[in-house]
This record gives sequence, C-alpha cells and structure tokens, in this order.
Amino acid sequence: MLESVLEPQYFNCVKSPQSGKILTNLSEFLMEALLDKKDDVLPRDVAFWFRLGLRYYEANAPDQMERHLVLLGLFYAANGKHTTAEGLYREAISKLESDYNMCYSLVMAKNLYGRLLLKDPKRENEATRHLKESEDLAKTLPYWWNHADHVFVQDFELK
Repeated sequence: MLESVLEPQYFNCVKSPQSGKILTNLSEFLMEALLDKKDDVLPRDVAFWFRLGLRYYEANAPDQMERHLVLLGLFYAANGKHTTAEGLYREAISKLESDYNMCYSLVMAKNLYGRLLLKDPKRENEATRHLKESEDLAKTLPYWWNHADHVFVQDFELK
C-alpha cells in the first residue's frame, strides 16, 4: 500500500519530461488490473498514481494532461462518480478541441463521454452526437494505434 504522506517524496522523483507519460501509463495499467480484478490492486493505490500524475502535469506540462484526464474520468465513472467523470471528460474534450488536437485521446474522450451520457435518457441526443463525432474522427486517424502510449509490464508488483 502506498502512503499519501510519502506523496511529496514520490513527486520529487518525477521531474523528467517523460514522467507524465510514465505516470499516466502506470495509472492506466493499475486501473485495468483493478477493473479486471486480476491482482490485489486497491482503488486507493490507483488513485495515488492518478493524483501523482495530476500534480506532475499541473506543475510541469499542463498542456499535455488530456489523456490523463480522460483516464481519470474513466476511473471515476467505473467507481460510480459520474458527475466527476463527466467534468473530466468535458475538460479534456474542451482542451483538445480548442488546440485543434485531433488525436486518439479526443476519440477516447468523446466515446467515453457519449457512453456516460447514454445512462441518462434525457441526454441521448447529446450522447449520440459525441459517439458519432468519435467514430468520424477515428476514421480520419487510421493508424492512431501506432501512436498510442502504453506500457506493458510483465509480473509487475508494488510493495
């Protein structure tokens, strides 16, 4: 288990330009393990790495945090915090669209946002619009998977 009192010490270790990508990938890996119930991963451990990633991006690369926001939104949605997830998706979409950054993160954000909105029948039209935009954008990015940032770790264990 990771202690939040140690968070400042961890944060001081993540200063390189690639640290944000590493923290996002680690958060995603742990979230998937948590959702798949494959390991003894606890929600607070996943939250720790997401929090550390947010602190990194806020301090070092606020213009590159969109993918982290989308994945954090997915984490909140999976834990029933739909209002928080919706806000994170909207923020990521807004940042990406305002920068004209048509990328896989925008496809993912719009798709997940649309799926979340489908839970509310009153917002079905808005949900459908985001899902359609996601599909249309994905067609313009035929090789997006070559540029996706993922980490593959075999037999990884935190103690």
